[in-house]
Amino acid sequence: MPIRLVVAHHMPIVRHGLQLLLESRGTVSVVGEASDGIQTVDLARQVQPDILLIDLAMPAGGIDLLRLLATAARSVRPILLAESGDSTLGVALRAGARGIVLKQSTVAALFNSLDTVMQGEYWLIDDRAADEPEALRRMSVERRGANGNNRFRLTRREMQIVAAVADGDSNKAIGERLSVTEDTVKHHLSNIFDKVGVFSRLELAMFAIHHGLLPEGEPATGQ
Repeated sequence: MPIRLVVAHHMPIVRHGLQLLLESRGTVSVVGEASDGIQTVDLARQVQPDILLIDLAMPAGGIDLLRLLATAARSVRPILLAESGDSTLGVALRAGARGIVLKQSTVAALFNSLDTVMQGEYWLIDDRAADEPEALRRMSVERRGANGNNRFRLTRREMQIVAAVADGDSNKAIGERLSVTEDTVKHHLSNIFDKVGVFSRLELAMFAIHHGLLPEGEPATGQ
């Protein structure tokens, strides 16, 4: 049975694009659309979707919307589309969000978030978390990185790969340590190179050391 999903975004063209994308895999059925928080709550009550995909910046949305949903449609699992560095993400998790997907994430990350949340776990930016306490702990780590050494908008997964490259790991070894494919590692490395402005693994390792992106005691695997 496909995942029943409602898309909540204030821009019609984005809602339409998300519907086409989500239904292209054949495992998701978009059962409704909403353009603001009030419509979202009403629609959630009426159709009781499995997942609500919500733009955190939507009018009448945000934390108050999540709190309303927690009482009006308790069985619905909200996943937020958010901007990197948004200071309200930790509060959003406490208010009932089951997943957070950055707007610059890959399509694969979006689909992974749906599957993970449907399995009863949480999705935090680029990886799963078993429960709310783990998600909140990792969000705290993300925020410390964003406000401290990580000034280059690197995600948690990208920071793990930077650390692994600095350790001298090959793409294959990184993939094995992080349980992802070599192609996924290559994709992350391409994004990292673009963000920090380097052109080789050696330059990346030197850049990470120079800019303090390898804090002592931070394992490359994130375990």
